[in-house]
Amino acid sequence: MLDDPIRKLSLNTLRIVADVLRMRSLTRVAQLYGVSQPAVSLHIRKFEDATGLQVVRRVGNELLPSVHSEQILSACQGVLRSISQLDDYSRSRADRRKRVGVDHELFARLERSTQDLPQFIEKYFLVVDSSDRLIKRFAEAHVDAVVRPLYTLEERPELTFEVPFCWIGEAAALSAFGADAKVPVIMPPKETPYGSLARTYLARQVESHDIVAETGDRAMLRRFLERGVGYAYLPEFAASAYYDGVAASDLPPVLRRRGEGSFGIFYHKNDFSFPDAEALLGRFYNLVRGNQLLSA
Repeated sequence: MLDDPIRKLSLNTLRIVADVLRMRSLTRVAQLYGVSQPAVSLHIRKFEDATGLQVVRRVGNELLPSVHSEQILSACQGVLRSISQLDDYSRSRADRRKRVGVDHELFARLERSTQDLPQFIEKYFLVVDSSDRLIKRFAEAHVDAVVRPLYTLEERPELTFEVPFCWIGEAAALSAFGADAKVPVIMPPKETPYGSLARTYLARQVESHDIVAETGDRAMLRRFLERGVGYAYLPEFAASAYYDGVAASDLPPVLRRRGEGSFGIFYHKNDFSFPDAEALLGRFYNLVRGNQLLSA
């Protein structure tokens, strides 16, 4: 099979044959490639000898299609298109920045750092989305790596770090519901990591609470908090992006104890080495905690 003459045809021969079929002129093709007309004819003869197929018919000074011309042109263009696509893909992989997915809370913290954000954008193509949608993007290989919070019972990746969580809200939120009312809670959707963490926290408390609203929309959550609708469970580093909140002593007892949640990095090993993934997660760790990276 390796001795098959068709496999020995050069890409340049395929290009010239395709252009002869498109232009129907040896002279114009010769001018296009900066070669002599006999050189163009030589490429046609090489193709015909290798395939046994006539490229064009010569009738006087005209070049007319042969019975095979349509199939030959289609085949040559297909090969050349595939080579071009492969070349484009190869160049894009070499030149492009790694696509890194981060959830909205991490990006909000990154956005507040005038020093870190430009460095990240220079090195990575950031994809900002909700954690549940980032999981899908990663599974479909639309991103090379994802840094996000983990579900309570999710299997931990090899690189993680812990983040303090706290409750924030208006001190008046509880009084608006009456002295004996259940603690009003604004809950993220249960299918999200933040919803999973908040529900796990509340399940361990003996005081009663009431989920008064559920939202995964950051703007809507900010409005709920500012209007004293209830309390929300957030990473400590993200709390100030929503609302200044109140001192822990002003919170209902059920909400005074802080919790912890885990963040981790998921990465495709063909695109990220372990040291690269560790360095990336370490940058986020230093951004939100300023300490040393933990590895599982």
